[in-house]
Amino acid sequence: MKTLLLTLMVVAFMYLDSGYTLRCRSCIGLGCDDVKNCAEGQKYCYLRVDYSDIPNLRITRGCAAMCRTTWDANEYIFCCITDECN
Repeated sequence: MKTLLLTLMVVAFMYLDSGYTLRCRSCIGLGCDDVKNCAEGQKYCYLRVDYSDIPNLRITRGCAAMCRTTWDANEYIFCCITDECN
């Protein structure tokens, strides 16, 4: 029983430290099929819409180390933590 438990713990640790990186859409504009692997430490995908110059919206997507979803008079930023969520 102890051997089984130890084996399960080792396997779980290997999966936790497998070098997984988040995958986010990374582009400018409406149509976005470009996906990239984020750098280590970049735990968020983001979508940023700058509408300070209406009707010219500027939409960007990418990876970020820190992110906070916000909405104000000039921009909307959406943050998420799963692959291609932006």
